[in-house]
Amino acid sequence: MFGTKEETDETMGNENDSRREREREQQNLLVGRQSVLMEQQNILMAQQNILTEQQNVLMAQQSILMGQQKILTEQQNALVAQQKIHTEQQNVADEQQKVEEHTEQQNSSSADHHAMEQSSSEEDPWKIKKVLQDFDLTLRLLVAPSLARNFMLPVLNATDYEIEKGFDVEIWDVDTHTKHSLFFTKKSHAYILVDNWINDFVHRRALHRGDEIGLCWDPTRKCFNFSVLRRPQT
Repeated sequence: MFGTKEETDETMGNENDSRREREREQQNLLVGRQSVLMEQQNILMAQQNILTEQQNVLMAQQSILMGQQKILTEQQNALVAQQKIHTEQQNVADEQQKVEEHTEQQNSSSADHHAMEQSSSEEDPWKIKKVLQDFDLTLRLLVAPSLARNFMLPVLNATDYEIEKGFDVEIWDVDTHTKHSLFFTKKSHAYILVDNWINDFVHRRALHRGDEIGLCWDPTRKCFNFSVLRRPQT
Protein backbone atom coordinates (compact mmCIF):
# COMPACT_ATOMS: atom_id res chain seq x y z
CA MET A 1 0.00 0.00 0.00
CA PHE A 2 2.73 2.41 1.01
CA GLY A 3 4.73 1.55 -2.05
CA THR A 4 1.82 2.26 -4.30
CA LYS A 5 1.11 5.62 -2.67
CA GLU A 6 4.72 6.69 -2.95
CA GLU A 7 4.75 5.72 -6.58
CA THR A 8 1.54 7.65 -7.11
CA ASP A 9 2.95 10.73 -5.38
CA GLU A 10 6.13 10.50 -7.42
CA THR A 11 4.14 10.14 -10.60
CA MET A 12 2.00 13.14 -9.73
CA GLY A 13 5.13 15.14 -8.86
CA ASN A 14 6.67 14.28 -12.18
CA GLU A 15 3.51 15.27 -13.98
CA ASN A 16 3.44 18.56 -12.10
CA ASP A 17 7.06 19.17 -13.00
CA SER A 18 6.35 18.37 -16.63
CA ARG A 19 3.32 20.66 -16.62
CA ARG A 20 5.29 23.49 -15.07
CA GLU A 21 8.08 22.91 -17.59
CA ARG A 22 5.58 23.05 -20.44
CA GLU A 23 4.08 26.20 -18.97
CA ARG A 24 7.52 27.80 -18.74
CA GLU A 25 8.25 26.77 -22.32
CA GLN A 26 4.91 28.20 -23.44
CA GLN A 27 5.62 31.41 -21.56
CA ASN A 28 9.09 31.59 -23.10
CA LEU A 29 7.57 30.90 -26.51
CA LEU A 30 4.98 33.62 -25.92
CA VAL A 31 7.69 36.04 -24.82
CA GLY A 32 9.71 35.10 -27.89
CA ARG A 33 6.72 35.67 -30.14
CA GLN A 34 6.08 39.01 -28.48
CA SER A 35 9.73 39.94 -29.01
CA VAL A 36 9.50 38.93 -32.67
CA LEU A 37 6.30 40.94 -33.00
CA MET A 38 7.95 43.97 -31.45
CA GLU A 39 10.94 43.56 -33.77
CA GLN A 40 8.59 43.32 -36.73
CA GLN A 41 6.81 46.44 -35.53
CA ASN A 42 10.16 48.21 -35.18
CA ILE A 43 11.13 47.08 -38.68
CA LEU A 44 7.77 48.30 -40.00
CA MET A 45 8.25 51.67 -38.31
CA ALA A 46 11.79 51.88 -39.70
CA GLN A 47 10.46 51.08 -43.17
CA GLN A 48 7.79 53.74 -42.77
CA ASN A 49 10.47 56.22 -41.71
CA ILE A 50 12.56 55.26 -44.73
CA LEU A 51 9.51 55.67 -46.96
CA THR A 52 8.84 59.08 -45.44
CA GLU A 53 12.47 60.09 -46.00
CA GLN A 54 12.29 58.86 -49.58
CA GLN A 55 9.13 60.88 -50.11
CA ASN A 56 10.87 63.94 -48.66
CA VAL A 57 13.86 63.36 -50.94
CA LEU A 58 11.52 62.94 -53.91
CA MET A 59 9.73 66.18 -53.04
CA ALA A 60 13.09 67.95 -52.69
CA GLN A 61 14.20 66.57 -56.06
CA GLN A 62 10.94 67.73 -57.61
CA SER A 63 11.48 71.19 -56.13
CA ILE A 64 15.03 71.25 -57.51
CA LEU A 65 13.75 70.09 -60.91
CA MET A 66 11.11 72.82 -60.92
CA GLY A 67 13.78 75.36 -59.99
CA GLN A 68 16.04 74.12 -62.78
CA GLN A 69 13.16 74.26 -65.25
CA LYS A 70 12.44 77.82 -64.13
CA ILE A 71 16.09 78.77 -64.58
CA LEU A 72 16.13 77.09 -68.01
CA THR A 73 13.01 78.99 -69.02
CA GLU A 74 14.57 82.27 -67.86
CA GLN A 75 17.77 81.46 -69.75
CA GLN A 76 15.77 80.68 -72.88
CA ASN A 77 13.87 83.95 -72.49
CA ALA A 78 17.17 85.79 -72.01
CA LEU A 79 18.59 84.09 -75.11
CA VAL A 80 15.54 85.07 -77.14
CA ALA A 81 15.88 88.64 -75.87
CA GLN A 82 19.60 88.67 -76.75
CA GLN A 83 18.85 87.31 -80.21
CA LYS A 84 16.22 89.99 -80.65
CA ILE A 85 18.68 92.67 -79.54
CA HIS A 86 21.35 91.22 -81.85
CA THR A 87 18.89 91.22 -84.75
CA GLU A 88 17.94 94.82 -84.03
CA GLN A 89 21.61 95.80 -83.77
CA GLN A 90 22.32 94.01 -87.04
CA ASN A 91 19.43 95.82 -88.69
CA VAL A 92 20.76 99.13 -87.39
CA ALA A 93 24.26 98.23 -88.60
CA ASP A 94 22.87 97.28 -92.02
CA GLU A 95 21.02 100.58 -92.23
CA GLN A 96 24.15 102.46 -91.19
CA GLN A 97 26.14 100.53 -93.78
CA LYS A 98 23.61 101.43 -96.47
CA VAL A 99 23.74 105.09 -95.44
CA GLU A 100 27.54 105.01 -95.40
CA GLU A 101 27.73 103.35 -98.83
CA HIS A 102 25.22 105.84 -100.22
CA THR A 103 27.23 108.72 -98.76
CA GLU A 104 30.45 107.26 -100.13
CA GLN A 105 28.92 106.89 -103.58
CA GLN A 106 27.76 110.50 -103.51
CA ASN A 107 31.13 111.71 -102.25
CA SER A 108 32.89 109.47 -104.74
CA SER A 109 30.87 110.87 -107.63
CA SER A 110 31.59 114.43 -106.51
CA ALA A 111 35.27 113.68 -105.97
CA ASP A 112 35.38 111.85 -109.30
CA HIS A 113 34.17 114.91 -111.18
CA HIS A 114 36.46 117.27 -109.26
CA ALA A 115 39.47 115.00 -109.64
CA MET A 116 38.93 114.56 -113.36
CA GLU A 117 38.98 118.33 -113.80
CA GLN A 118 42.19 118.60 -111.78
CA SER A 119 43.90 115.75 -113.63
CA SER A 120 42.92 116.78 -117.15
CA SER A 121 46.31 118.29 -117.96
CA GLU A 122 48.61 115.77 -119.66
CA GLU A 123 51.68 117.63 -118.40
CA ASP A 124 50.68 117.21 -114.76
CA PRO A 125 52.33 113.98 -113.49
CA TRP A 126 49.86 113.67 -110.62
CA LYS A 127 47.06 111.94 -112.47
CA ILE A 128 45.26 110.97 -109.26
CA LYS A 129 44.44 113.94 -107.05
CA LYS A 130 42.26 114.03 -103.99
CA VAL A 131 41.14 116.78 -101.63
CA LEU A 132 40.81 114.84 -98.38
CA GLN A 133 37.42 114.62 -96.68
CA ASP A 134 36.57 113.52 -93.14
CA PHE A 135 35.85 109.94 -94.24
CA ASP A 136 39.36 109.74 -95.76
CA LEU A 137 40.93 110.39 -92.34
CA THR A 138 39.16 107.75 -90.25
CA LEU A 139 39.80 104.39 -91.91
CA ARG A 140 40.75 104.40 -95.61
CA LEU A 141 41.44 106.54 -98.65
CA LEU A 142 38.57 106.60 -101.12
CA VAL A 143 39.73 106.76 -104.77
CA ALA A 144 37.38 108.10 -107.43
CA PRO A 145 36.21 105.19 -109.64
CA SER A 146 37.15 106.89 -112.94
CA LEU A 147 40.66 107.67 -111.65
CA ALA A 148 41.10 104.11 -110.39
CA ARG A 149 39.92 102.68 -113.73
CA ASN A 150 42.02 105.08 -115.84
CA PHE A 151 45.26 105.35 -113.87
CA MET A 152 45.48 102.43 -111.41
CA LEU A 153 43.90 99.32 -112.89
CA PRO A 154 45.82 99.47 -116.21
CA VAL A 155 49.24 99.56 -114.50
CA LEU A 156 48.29 97.02 -111.84
CA ASN A 157 47.16 94.57 -114.52
CA ALA A 158 44.82 92.82 -112.06
CA THR A 159 41.73 90.73 -112.74
CA ASP A 160 38.31 91.64 -111.36
CA TYR A 161 38.59 88.74 -108.92
CA GLU A 162 41.98 89.95 -107.66
CA ILE A 163 40.63 93.47 -107.23
CA GLU A 164 37.58 92.25 -105.30
CA LYS A 165 39.83 90.10 -103.11
CA GLY A 166 42.38 92.90 -102.74
CA PHE A 167 46.17 92.98 -102.84
CA ASP A 168 49.14 95.04 -101.60
CA VAL A 169 50.54 97.95 -103.63
CA GLU A 170 53.82 99.73 -102.97
CA ILE A 171 53.77 103.50 -102.33
CA TRP A 172 56.81 105.81 -102.53
CA ASP A 173 56.50 109.08 -100.58
CA VAL A 174 58.46 111.53 -102.72
CA ASP A 175 58.32 114.18 -99.97
CA THR A 176 59.95 112.07 -97.25
CA HIS A 177 61.71 109.51 -99.48
CA THR A 178 60.15 106.57 -97.66
CA LYS A 179 58.52 103.42 -98.98
CA HIS A 180 55.18 102.10 -97.72
CA SER A 181 52.57 99.47 -98.52
CA LEU A 182 48.78 99.84 -98.80
CA PHE A 183 46.01 97.33 -99.48
CA PHE A 184 44.03 98.13 -102.63
CA THR A 185 40.54 96.69 -103.10
CA LYS A 186 37.02 97.43 -104.33
CA LYS A 187 34.12 97.79 -101.92
CA SER A 188 30.66 98.09 -103.45
CA HIS A 189 31.27 100.65 -106.21
CA ALA A 190 34.22 102.36 -104.53
CA TYR A 191 37.97 101.75 -104.78
CA ILE A 192 39.87 102.15 -101.52
CA LEU A 193 43.38 102.04 -100.05
CA VAL A 194 43.45 100.68 -96.49
CA ASP A 195 45.56 98.95 -93.80
CA ASN A 196 48.55 101.27 -93.23
CA TRP A 197 46.85 104.37 -94.61
CA ILE A 198 46.03 105.85 -91.19
CA ASN A 199 49.38 105.19 -89.48
CA ASP A 200 51.76 105.64 -92.42
CA PHE A 201 50.05 108.61 -94.04
CA VAL A 202 47.32 110.33 -92.01
CA HIS A 203 49.27 110.30 -88.74
CA ARG A 204 52.81 110.34 -90.09
CA ARG A 205 52.15 113.19 -92.55
CA ALA A 206 49.64 114.93 -90.23
CA LEU A 207 46.96 115.00 -92.92
CA HIS A 208 43.79 117.01 -92.36
CA ARG A 209 40.52 117.75 -94.07
CA GLY A 210 41.11 119.94 -97.14
CA ASP A 211 44.69 118.75 -97.78
CA GLU A 212 45.27 117.84 -101.42
CA ILE A 213 47.29 114.71 -102.13
CA GLY A 214 48.50 113.21 -105.38
CA LEU A 215 49.27 109.71 -106.66
CA CYS A 216 50.91 108.67 -109.91
CA TRP A 217 52.50 105.54 -111.31
CA ASP A 218 56.30 105.41 -111.34
CA PRO A 219 57.36 102.95 -114.07
CA THR A 220 60.97 103.01 -112.86
CA ARG A 221 60.24 101.98 -109.29
CA LYS A 222 57.11 100.08 -110.39
CA CYS A 223 55.07 101.61 -107.60
CA PHE A 224 52.83 104.62 -106.99
CA ASN A 225 54.39 107.91 -105.97
CA PHE A 226 52.68 109.93 -103.24
CA SER A 227 52.90 113.60 -102.37
CA VAL A 228 51.05 116.23 -100.36
CA LEU A 229 50.39 118.76 -103.11
CA ARG A 230 48.69 121.50 -101.15
CA ARG A 231 47.53 122.35 -97.65
CA PRO A 232 44.87 124.97 -96.93
CA GLN A 233 46.13 128.34 -95.79
CA THR A 234 45.46 128.89 -92.07
